[in-house]
Amino acid sequence: MKEVGEQKMRSMRRWIATAVFLLSLALYALTAEPTASYWDCPEYVTTAARLEPGHPPGNPVWMLTARVFTMLAPSAQAQAYMVNLMSGVCSAVAVLLLFLTLTIFIRRLVVPPEHGGKFTPRQTLMILGGSLCGSLCLAVSDTFWFSAIEAEVYAMSAMLTALSLWLTFLWGENMGKPYASRYLVLTAYVTGLAIGVHQLNLLTLPVSALVILFYRRDNLRPGMLIMAMAASLVAIAAVLFGMMPAALALAGKLELLAVNTFHLPMHSGVLAYAAVTIAVLIAAAAVTNGEKRRILSLTLTALALWLCGLLSFGGNAAVGAAICALLLAAGIMCRRRISMAVCNITVWSAAMLFLGYCSYSLIMIRGAAAPPMNQGAPGNIFALQSYIHRDQYGSDPLLYGPTPYSKPLYVEDMAKDSVTGRMTASYTRPFRYGGKTVYHPMPDSTGRMQYSGMLVGQKMRYPPELNMWFPRIYSPDPDDIETYSGWAGMTRENMDTVEVSYAVDSAGNAVGKYDNLTGKRTKETGLRPTYWQNLAMLGGYQMSYMYFRYLLWNFVGRQNEVYAQGESDAGNFITGIAPVDELMLGDISKMPDDIGRGNPGHHAYWLLPLLLGIVGIAYQFARSRRQFAVTLLLFILTGVAIVVYLNQTPGQPRERDYSFVGSFYAWCIWIGIGATSLIEAALSAWGGRRRRAVRRPLAAALALAVVATPVIMLAENLPDHNRAGRTITRDIALNIVNPLPQNAILFMNGDNYTFPLWYIQETEGVRTDIRTINLAYIATPWYIAQLAMPTDGGKPVKLSIPPEKLNAVAMQAYNTVDIGCGTADAREALHRLFREKPTPGKRLCIAADRLRFAVPGAADSVTVDLRSVAGGRSSLRLKKLMILDIIANNADLRPVCWIAVLGDDDKAGLAAYTHREGLSRILGVTDEYTSASRTANIILGRFNDCGVCRAHYIDVPGRMQVNLIRHLMASTALQLLDRDSVPADRNKALRLAQLSQQWFPSSIVPYTSNRSGGVTYSNGGELARIYHKLWELTGNDAYRREAERLAYAELERCASYSRYLSSLSPRYRRYTKATTRLSRNTLYESVQILMDLGVDSLRIVNSPVLRGIDVQRHRDIWLKTIESQQ
Repeated sequence: MKEVGEQKMRSMRRWIATAVFLLSLALYALTAEPTASYWDCPEYVTTAARLEPGHPPGNPVWMLTARVFTMLAPSAQAQAYMVNLMSGVCSAVAVLLLFLTLTIFIRRLVVPPEHGGKFTPRQTLMILGGSLCGSLCLAVSDTFWFSAIEAEVYAMSAMLTALSLWLTFLWGENMGKPYASRYLVLTAYVTGLAIGVHQLNLLTLPVSALVILFYRRDNLRPGMLIMAMAASLVAIAAVLFGMMPAALALAGKLELLAVNTFHLPMHSGVLAYAAVTIAVLIAAAAVTNGEKRRILSLTLTALALWLCGLLSFGGNAAVGAAICALLLAAGIMCRRRISMAVCNITVWSAAMLFLGYCSYSLIMIRGAAAPPMNQGAPGNIFALQSYIHRDQYGSDPLLYGPTPYSKPLYVEDMAKDSVTGRMTASYTRPFRYGGKTVYHPMPDSTGRMQYSGMLVGQKMRYPPELNMWFPRIYSPDPDDIETYSGWAGMTRENMDTVEVSYAVDSAGNAVGKYDNLTGKRTKETGLRPTYWQNLAMLGGYQMSYMYFRYLLWNFVGRQNEVYAQGESDAGNFITGIAPVDELMLGDISKMPDDIGRGNPGHHAYWLLPLLLGIVGIAYQFARSRRQFAVTLLLFILTGVAIVVYLNQTPGQPRERDYSFVGSFYAWCIWIGIGATSLIEAALSAWGGRRRRAVRRPLAAALALAVVATPVIMLAENLPDHNRAGRTITRDIALNIVNPLPQNAILFMNGDNYTFPLWYIQETEGVRTDIRTINLAYIATPWYIAQLAMPTDGGKPVKLSIPPEKLNAVAMQAYNTVDIGCGTADAREALHRLFREKPTPGKRLCIAADRLRFAVPGAADSVTVDLRSVAGGRSSLRLKKLMILDIIANNADLRPVCWIAVLGDDDKAGLAAYTHREGLSRILGVTDEYTSASRTANIILGRFNDCGVCRAHYIDVPGRMQVNLIRHLMASTALQLLDRDSVPADRNKALRLAQLSQQWFPSSIVPYTSNRSGGVTYSNGGELARIYHKLWELTGNDAYRREAERLAYAELERCASYSRYLSSLSPRYRRYTKATTRLSRNTLYESVQILMDLGVDSLRIVNSPVLRGIDVQRHRDIWLKTIESQQ
């Protein structure tokens, strides 16, 4: 065959790259969700459709791009699909860029430098075939595919990561040509834009630095590598800890000067800072574009770097000025040796980074417009600082900090006793230090807006004896401490015992507690994890479980999609090779179908992607150590480094595999190189003349492995990645709000309730009259101020707080208020409290411990015990105070409701005076039958079917919501049948049972056992009870047969769980999902239902379903369960 020329090779590469892009895009477009999905996706759709600030730190570049896509939507409801499609476009571009990058990688591995622009057919097939395999494996990999079909930032983040790497390699391929440096400038701009999408993209800077070094230097010494890595880490620090805080700090100083000193309008200082910085950058770029005026060029370069904040580490402008001055002095002294081209590239790169970072001005502009969803209210430069720094989330220790049993040190106040003359110590308040001044706009005495400062973010000081370097075990949460025991083997008995300080004395030293009688100091005994336990947490949980498990999900296989916390029957990786899987997890062939092979998230790739990657590692290492170092660094920085930085605690509410897409991208590079190696081996084997009977089948097998890998991944991943036709998130949100009364107030919590409701209100304009209140934000001043404002279609929430106190400065006095004594009207007591002028150093007090509320339907006012609301404490936190205030001021004006899943603690002592209506509880007194009848009417008349039967796949949050609605329908039907029901009630109950089976068939969403409100129940068992009750009331044998069928089906399900648990060794049985144990515990419920239906007990016990199961033991378990519930 003829050799392929450079031009033809480029043409082939472009055509194949175009095909890869179009195939990937078609796959994502066909499998994308038509509306919003769960978690952050509905919020992101809303931020795009309305340009409203979402949760910190915001994603302005993503918002603007997604806004363009929403403008192409034919209807408001289609906007969500368009944003989902944008993720697909970004992911398809990332796949395209991986293909192009792989062609550069593989070309350098298989083609000698002196090839003369000609490629043999063998080389052409290796380059294009390996690149195609690697890019397609990325396109259909588990995590990447999920990110491509929903409204999240990770698809665009992956695209920008791929783009910055490709541009760096493109610079290397064109190095030495005129204007090749443009690729580096463009890389800087892409990095700046990436900050406005996700900050983890900065981790690609060391990779780019290594690529630049390898292209520029043929003979490398270890010192050069160390210097390159150090320089790249400094570059990351310059952006993350320099430009990002320092640019805002400089703008803030000018803003204070302009507004507070010169009385200019708000934002004048910010505009002045932006204008000066841009002018200096333009001047520096122009002056450095030549070899003349070197001192001026160096001066402007240093000034530009300082104004951009790149060298102002820690956000300290003085530090940045000092560093820039030193660099300028050194530069002037060595000005003859410094190339102005380097200065020019530096200026342009700084300008591009700064320009990308300036995209955050969108957040400030939209925050100042005060839209309905305005998280953090970042409407001025100081609020934007807090927003970008994620101050509302707090921070976790990374390099040094406290451990689980660390308690804050107290301030030691020493005074001389007037009677005895001895020194006595008192400990009344915890020791706080540090903090920063945050400025908030407030009117002065003349009504002019000025900034008022407030000290926030002060830190507690903990006993130094309990602090650790590199703490991985630090959470004081009791649930986390219990989980640490399982992951790190940490118990109170095997922890280090140390003597710890109690307070901080006047000299600032941590000291023991002073005994006022003896005059001696004593130290308490504390517990600290050992360093071995700390490292075990890092290796066993953070690295192994929260990273390498995800890596193996993508390239080995996945057991199921059940949310996991380390259980043997949930969310593990599998290979598909039975002996290997049994060695790790027990006999998974005996797993119930809904968590085993029948689970949509059950994937098995038979190790092919993993082995291809390993072959690629070996092949790349053998052919090019430099290229291997680049890929390995990308893999580590986007994987292991993120694990260390996140420092996650156990018990995460969801899987976090999306954080490591960059690492999976690096592994697909190795897959592509491994495929190249197999193609080379297959061609060699096929072309050999000896032993063809062996060599040709081997060549065919190797070629088949390359082709089969992406095909197997596609086939295995399709069932749980095809979201076409799924509308459950939107439909359930509609089922929540549509039945609510006009102008209702709805308390809610959690991402999977808050964000879907915000989406249908803000994006689709549904039920905008309802004021949704997120309990997670209700104690923040910016959110309280938003409640007092009207929204599009919604009335303001009436509050006792006067308008002049609706700011962070004034509201800090109400973070904690003392509880007094007596009984008072709630509205009057809260009105007095919020109008009381705070005294410095003294907490405010609500002048009662019992408040009277007017509750709809109650014959008299209802009294709430505030100490009970406060959990037995003598003070009340702002969150509970705001719930009480909203109820007191609005209950007689508009309906007050709660999402039904909220606990009694969120109802502030009024839970007994609420009743169920649909998926909400409404404040008001009514009897259970009336509540059940109303709920039945709502379900039958106003609920939609949630689109379950139209969907190809329902994910875990969706199935949880389905099971809640199933329970609502079943419990409502049973309530209607529990009393002397009339035919109309029996018909409603029957219709509820039939609709539950029709809307939510067990073939799509399997029945499960659940626990709610202390009661254990199973979906199938509840339905069987309904039909059993209907048979008793009507004598219709059709109901009896249906009840028996459901009971036997539920019995078979529970028996399968029981057999699976019995097959496990104690090693695995201990670590099983709670729902698995619940299913086993509810087995006898089905037996009891069958016996109530008149089925002979011997027939039940001897049925094939119960073969090998001790029914008497399950009876004892069931009776104990019933007894505990009663």
